[in-house]
Amino acid sequence: MSVMLKSSPADLVTETDQKVESLIISSIREKFPTHSFIGEESVAAGESSILTDNPTWIIDPIDGTTNFVHRIRAVGTAAVNMCLVATGGADAYYEIGIHCWDMAAAAVVVTAGSVVMDVTGGPFDLMSRRLVTSSNRAIGERIAKELQAFLCERDDGKKED
Repeated sequence: MSVMLKSSPADLVTETDQKVESLIISSIREKFPTHSFIGEESVAAGESSILTDNPTWIIDPIDGTTNFVHRIRAVGTAAVNMCLVATGGADAYYEIGIHCWDMAAAAVVVTAGSVVMDVTGGPFDLMSRRLVTSSNRAIGERIAKELQAFLCERDDGKKED
């Protein structure tokens, strides 16, 4: 298996990641040619990640590439941790520095019965690269009060206020 580094030794990409993303995008594009895409590997290759009102597919071809590369079965991706909150397996989860493809699908699952918010306690912003998920608003707000939020570059490149 060919493994390459993206931004750091913990940020891995394989040919499989790239091929799976390409396959997903080409398959969807056949049926929905006007839709937009934000793909983890496409962005790593230099494409922009602009979220508009146009229908947009956000793609993480292999969530947990490190686990995939090392053949490890481990809980630990942002999506899995967020879904643990949604199922009642955890009371809360927060992270700063993840990307829209790490949290988009799980945010939909979580909002079906739990809470997703910004680490400041404000509304969730998919492109901000930070979130708190919790079983209820009180827990989420309590965690947000305790966190020292820091800015990271947004996925859409916009500047923070």
